Amino acid sequence: MKKLVGVSTLIIIFVLVFWGISTGASGTRLLKEIVSADQKVKYVQSRPVIISKKHYRVNVAPKSILLDPKTSIKFTLVIHNPHGDPLHFSLTSIQAYSGEKTFPLLNPETLVAEVRKEYSADKLKLTKKQAKILAPFVEDKMQQLRDELLKDQTIASQKTVVGLIAIDVPLGIEKLTIEVTTPKDTHKFLFNLFEL
Repeated sequence: MKKLVGVSTLIIIFVLVFWGISTGASGTRLLKEIVSADQKVKYVQSRPVIISKKHYRVNVAPKSILLDPKTSIKFTLVIHNPHGDPLHFSLTSIQAYSGEKTFPLLNPETLVAEVRKEYSADKLKLTKKQAKILAPFVEDKMQQLRDELLKDQTIASQKTVVGLIAIDVPLGIEKLTIEVTTPKDTHKFLFNLFEL
């Protein structure tokens, strides 16, 4: 089974690299997970979900493995509290780095501004009238994004929280580590970044 997954991954990378070259997708990046001995990976809608087997259960899944170099890298985090006591979770418990370089999590308004650009009249080539019609939809999408973001919170006993984080990782970075600290464990999630 591992050989099949490995071969499938190589085929996907080859197709994406060939596709990137053939379409002139300069600077496009591919994110590939590195699974350690205390983790397992499963795929949901072609996205890898890395599951930590440590005491507090933490899962990390990239929103996409094919990345636009002009936008942040987005991950969904799942944190489960298996204890009888509440877990006071803070975003300061999440670190992103490559070697000595650290990358702060984007604050909500910076992320909203980044995503809003995808719906701009210039980007979508809309007239003023079309942009006005689209405006309520865009505002609804921005509110959904704000609601989806991971926040400082208390996780009740036997409860799970799910939230989105975004990290601005410059081009030229080849490895990315996301580290999530819980009371008993430090969960490290490793990724390779390939520029296509």
